[in-house]
Amino acid sequence: MCTRMVFSFPVQLLFIMVIITACTGSNLSSTRGEQSVPPMLDSERRLNQVYNEVLHLYRDDPVFTEKLKAAQRQWHLYRDAQIEALYPVADKMSAYGSVYPSCYRNEKQRLELQRTEELMRWVEGHPEGDVCGGSIRTR
Repeated sequence: MCTRMVFSFPVQLLFIMVIITACTGSNLSSTRGEQSVPPMLDSERRLNQVYNEVLHLYRDDPVFTEKLKAAQRQWHLYRDAQIEALYPVADKMSAYGSVYPSCYRNEKQRLELQRTEELMRWVEGHPEGDVCGGSIRTR
């Protein structure tokens, strides 16, 4: 006679969470004693910190800060369009599978890290004698 194992809903839910965690590479624990923050949020937070730092450092140059704000707005549009070009199909889950959210986060993070590096030029300044520094301050 065959017997069928029946698991309670909480056990089924726990099983599903374990599978999702294993498949997405999520880390439910934190080594810093705080809740784990997805890497995407870290790169986005870092980008915003550097952007605000540039605005603060150049606060006495309103022409530059307005141009930077406009560039940042355009960069956000570029980022979103770039990701959309990489994953153009409307029904992304059907086309790219259950891994799509992870792929989306990875690409967004890559672009945010790249933009952060670009903005760091204004924080770090350019070397003395660099005649092409434009609005970037000399170190």
